[in-house]
Amino acid sequence: MADVWLGRSANGSLAAIKVLRAFSAAAAQTLFAREKRALLRLQHPNLVPVFDVGDRYIVSAYIEGADLRHRMRSPIPVQEGVNIICEIASALSMAHAAGIIHCDVKPANILISHEGRPFLADFGIATFTDDEQDTDLVRGTPAYMAPEQKRGMSTPKSDQYSLAKTLLVMLGGTSPLPPREAVLKLPEAYNALTPILLRALEQAPEKRFPSISLMATELKALALADTETMTQLAPTRRPSDAFAWVGGHHSEQRFGEHIVRTNYRLSELEAAGLLDSEAVAQFRKQTGCADFGWSMYARDELLGPLSAPAALARAKHTTVFLHGLFTNREIWKDVAIGTSRDNGLAVVLTPDLPGFGESRLGKQIPREVLSPKGMIHSVNAWLALIGIGDIPKVVMGHSYSAAALMCIPQEELGDRVHTICLTPAFVYFTRRLRLKARTDAFLARLLFALPKWLARGPARFLFRRDPTLLLVNKQSCNDMAESALQLGGVRVARLFASSANLRPAAPHDLRRCTVVTTPDDPLVPVDVTEQSILSAGIPDAQWYRLIYGGHFPQLVDEDHPEWGARNVHELVSLIDSVLDKARATKSGSEKKPTSSDQINTEATSSLGAKSLQQSASAQVEVASEDDETVHL
Repeated sequence: MADVWLGRSANGSLAAIKVLRAFSAAAAQTLFAREKRALLRLQHPNLVPVFDVGDRYIVSAYIEGADLRHRMRSPIPVQEGVNIICEIASALSMAHAAGIIHCDVKPANILISHEGRPFLADFGIATFTDDEQDTDLVRGTPAYMAPEQKRGMSTPKSDQYSLAKTLLVMLGGTSPLPPREAVLKLPEAYNALTPILLRALEQAPEKRFPSISLMATELKALALADTETMTQLAPTRRPSDAFAWVGGHHSEQRFGEHIVRTNYRLSELEAAGLLDSEAVAQFRKQTGCADFGWSMYARDELLGPLSAPAALARAKHTTVFLHGLFTNREIWKDVAIGTSRDNGLAVVLTPDLPGFGESRLGKQIPREVLSPKGMIHSVNAWLALIGIGDIPKVVMGHSYSAAALMCIPQEELGDRVHTICLTPAFVYFTRRLRLKARTDAFLARLLFALPKWLARGPARFLFRRDPTLLLVNKQSCNDMAESALQLGGVRVARLFASSANLRPAAPHDLRRCTVVTTPDDPLVPVDVTEQSILSAGIPDAQWYRLIYGGHFPQLVDEDHPEWGARNVHELVSLIDSVLDKARATKSGSEKKPTSSDQINTEATSSLGAKSLQQSASAQVEVASEDDETVHL
């Protein structure tokens, strides 16, 4: 029905701009008009503020956060969950008083801001109490519809039913059980909520609460602050035999109560007998690594202790973060924590690429290792070694690694792998960048051929003066210089030179690739970015534009920490949506598109960067919510 764009007002604040698609069907235009009519009547602290409406657009506040459906992937404290329901009930009560029935109350339409405030969104299929209802037209999402709503008759009590069903899902009462049966099977810790849920979920509307505000009053009266969040370990999805290595971490850190990071070294796991020695020898021969280091992040409520092999056996999917040249896995720390926070069934892996951080190269290495494709092949070999190869995953690369991911055919990555390429170094698309890569290769041979004590000063100076690193602090620039010195001139030169000779994969091999760019990347200017993405055949729907962040948008700038926080949030949200695609992709289910399937990416919008990729809700959704969602 519509596209949603991210825009910026004259004062710099962000807004979400819903634009009715050109040549929309009459039914879509009617729905759009209905939504505008509803929004113009409404104003409430828990409704998304509307700034402007026109014939074909609606401008509203951009809520920085996640929707409740995604928030429920990690456990929500009981009191917090009930507070969300009560605040949405307050918004619905005001809407009902204005004669408006939402008709599509569900977790996906409840937005949670960074501060934790819930907002009810999407009045696209709302109806009005003063209009005659067409009983032949069913509006809503089947999994959350009240019985009368499925018969084409919506009332304010239908919204009450849907909101109660939302609370039930948060508590763990999911399909295929009928709602009342699901309520009665809730843990005893939730007994105080049982009578309220049973009444609000009555089949007959007249047996429910007289109003949604009375339901909220009953909920507010409960003392739930000390109610323990009831969680169960996730089901086992695969054998745990391949994951004995998880118990061999050399250190562990906690971020908050439940997010855990464990750190590993290949040499220590081999010495402890936690990895097969022949497999390790083959990995070393293939990658040239004398040692290899990585970290694993996850929440432990649903997966169990990260030191137990069963944790990876329970994981639904994984996210792998690959750093660029001369950095290491610490560059991903904030994004890794955020991803673990919002995905209770995901495991996050951050390796040090060969030659960087703890991943040391030996004296003799295959020549192809020090190339973009060689880096990715080394990562694939490591994932196979630790038993992660076949788990659905998102691989996110930065800079050099991002460019490499765009050059790997899909069959080499796997059937259930989606990639995100963050500020890729598009060396292979423009003559200027190819020349720069070859020049850098030549200079690296000269500079790093000097003794380290003599080359250290000039190397640090060059890294600190590099415009690509303007938003990187001085110590990090020094660390990158040390990394280059450690690698050595010949190897650094080989990395640069090989990048100049790459070519992108065919467009059909990039159908599971999302490219993320910033408008202020000094390495790849906007015109080069647009030219490169068009040349690669990346559809506009797979191009995600951040508002700012330079070449390192995942880092928090000391001068503008709010910028980094916003970028981290947006990257985590993007990963979350791509994980959905990775989980949904079935082996062999995708065909290679023909030329007629390609999307013209030349048109761009003057409203702002198209970083809100989802379209507006359809009139009737036939699929229920994910029944594997994590609950309270």
